Amino acid sequence: MNALLWRYASLRLPLAILELPLYVLLPKLYSELLPIGFVGLMLLAARALDALADPWLGRRWDVQSVLSAQALSKRAWYSLSMASTVFVLGFLCLLWWPMFAKAWALEGLWSGLVLGIASILTYLAYSQCSIVYQSWGSALAKSDQERSRFALSREAAGLLGVMLVSVFVQAQSLGEKIAMSGLLVGFTLLALWLFRGLSYPSRCVVQSPQVQIFNLRSLWHFVPMRQLFICFMLSAIAAAIPATLVLFFVERVLDMPQAAPWFLLIYFLSAALGLPLWSRLSDRYGHSACWLAAMSIAIGAFLACLGLGAGDAWAYGLVCIVTGLALGGDVAMPWAMLLRLIEEQQKQLPEAMPIAGQCIGYWTLVGKLNLALAAGIALPLWQWLGEGTQALSLIYAALPCALKALSMIWLIRSRGPGAL
Repeated sequence: MNALLWRYASLRLPLAILELPLYVLLPKLYSELLPIGFVGLMLLAARALDALADPWLGRRWDVQSVLSAQALSKRAWYSLSMASTVFVLGFLCLLWWPMFAKAWALEGLWSGLVLGIASILTYLAYSQCSIVYQSWGSALAKSDQERSRFALSREAAGLLGVMLVSVFVQAQSLGEKIAMSGLLVGFTLLALWLFRGLSYPSRCVVQSPQVQIFNLRSLWHFVPMRQLFICFMLSAIAAAIPATLVLFFVERVLDMPQAAPWFLLIYFLSAALGLPLWSRLSDRYGHSACWLAAMSIAIGAFLACLGLGAGDAWAYGLVCIVTGLALGGDVAMPWAMLLRLIEEQQKQLPEAMPIAGQCIGYWTLVGKLNLALAAGIALPLWQWLGEGTQALSLIYAALPCALKALSMIWLIRSRGPGAL
């Protein structure tokens, strides 16, 4: 089982290596070639198209996944290979183009075209790969314990990828670009090699004129799934707001901008170390109880941020440790619950097409919208309040606590037989 877990988790590592520079680095790289407002609009358009395409990509994969197990494994591996090739080439183009554009003194039009085309292809390929990858995990995990194991091993690999690439995320030098490119290419090839021959349990469907169609309305009418999506949305927005403001908080409130990379490293390292604990707790108490515990811990830690000021490095470091430990439960438990509900809903639709890809597509759509909502709420609200340190602390800590509390209340009300 352990070998299977780590073979499956291996693909999360290159996806995590891609994520951080894709969302953090691109605006900085291309603002040196193009007006920052134009760069923002281009990236907004690419990310919006990517988010809206997720349910369609998920449905497309569900339609393709009605095959025998052997044929489905080959098709899934081929799909992962093609998507990985596109996102690797697309990202390498985005990463290296500014250097060539400056060296050759190319006009901004060419940089705009590269940014627009390569970013769209990279985002869409990343989404296609993620949907097939998570659908594969949904097919492999057949019990609550297995769902916890797959979710937590996947997050462990993702945290390792984030920590590896965070060292080079500024990408200012030739060496940093080479290192980042090597990490992405090397771990992508390793993951594809480990995935080759991995079984993909299939669900064959006999087509009939009465075949039931699963869509957004079906998802909404399945009450436990609807409740889970609402809880996830509230909790994820609460997590995305501090992620949006953390660099501002370290610079303005703590007055320690140079320490930001160390705080992030402590946070992700604590999250990685806490994953085995959440695995044991979920086996004993269940996914929803562990999720409630993780959110409670995060609320307590963030409330402590309200009293922090300049130079409080040790106190904030402790906050990073505690919130990092809570991260595993806050991320892995909802995903494990989603996989269980997918299986339950699939059993209620015995003549329907597979639905895992489409459910995961809507899940990733909600996750991406949460990132956009967090920036759209936190930054304008801080500006409206005067951009002071007290206002920043309230938005950074108090607002996420309120949203987490709402998510907890909703989750508690939704628990019970036949529910979450």
